[in-house]
This record gives sequence, structure tokens and C-alpha cells, in this order.
Amino acid sequence: MVPTAILLGVVGGLLGAAFININTRAGGVRKICLKTKWSKVVETGIFGFVSASCIFWIPYLLRKADSFGGCLYSNDATPR
Repeated sequence: MVPTAILLGVVGGLLGAAFININTRAGGVRKICLKTKWSKVVETGIFGFVSASCIFWIPYLLRKADSFGGCLYSNDATPR
């Protein structure tokens, strides 16, 4: 059986290599498509809006039940 540390290292290395490859390709596409200063500002604004929207909705989408049978993010902490 393969030790967990070796498996974790291999998976991390492969994911890191994939990230670098995708980021390099995305940079090339950005260099071709984004010519004006305003397009770069608009791209940054859209990226910020999408990131903030995802961060806002993550607690609602990934909530789990706590020991009282409710939700971790609910205001009601009384047992049910």
C-alpha cells in the first residue's frame, strides 16, 4: 500500500502543474483579448463580483446540521 504522504505529494504536484499550465494559457488569452485599459478594469470588476458572490453563498450552500438538529448558521440555538 502506498503511504498517504507520497500519494498526497503526487496529487499536489499534479494539481500544481495543472494550475500553472491553465494559468499560462489564460495569460496568453488575456494578452490577446484585453487591449484597452478599460477592458482590464471591467475584467477585474467582473472577477471581483463573481468571487464575492461565491464567497457570500458558500455558507448557505454548504451548511451542515449541528448536534441540536438545526443548522450551524441559524440564529436559533434551542434544542429541537
